[in-house]
Amino acid sequence: MKDETHMTTTPTAPNTVSNALMRRIGKIKALAERGVDGEQAAAQAMLENILARHNLTMADIEDEAPVRNWVEVHYSGQHERILMFQIIRKVAQLSGSVSYRQRKRVRTSLSVQLSATEHVEVEFLFALMSKALADEFDKVVSAFIVRNRLFGPRAESDDDEPEHERTPEERARLRQIAAMADMINPVNVRKAITA
Repeated sequence: MKDETHMTTTPTAPNTVSNALMRRIGKIKALAERGVDGEQAAAQAMLENILARHNLTMADIEDEAPVRNWVEVHYSGQHERILMFQIIRKVAQLSGSVSYRQRKRVRTSLSVQLSATEHVEVEFLFALMSKALADEFDKVVSAFIVRNRLFGPRAESDDDEPEHERTPEERARLRQIAAMADMINPVNVRKAITA
């Protein structure tokens, strides 16, 4: 896959606020207006927090042609950088690559042109997706270790929990790791030595 994070082009014309973000804010706003018990207060606080964090008003959210400004986004490592660029492209509806600026010797943040609402959605999606990606990487590493038998002899203290004591989530995770291990090509150490 071609890494488009190294290209720089001008973004397309500003788009309307994404439907996903409008639905989310709309639901929170509706709950703040019509919720019962503690729902109203919690939803209103959540809405105010989202808007205040990004200097937004409801008028900004409903703006038909939002203005894009340079904003800073943060990530950690190459994979999160690629993920960040893909999320920006999705949210800003860019068909090409992303226009960005990066300070010299700073490898964990960059500036991109986003509207205030796009910035909110990018941060929300990145927090959600980066956590899920890290979990998938953990499973892949475990599967790689299993497939290549990279473990020493078992100690007596390494008794596994009995299957019935694991939660359904733990059992599902172990099944996923086993399925991943089956799809990984094992490293041929003997071939590497004789080559």
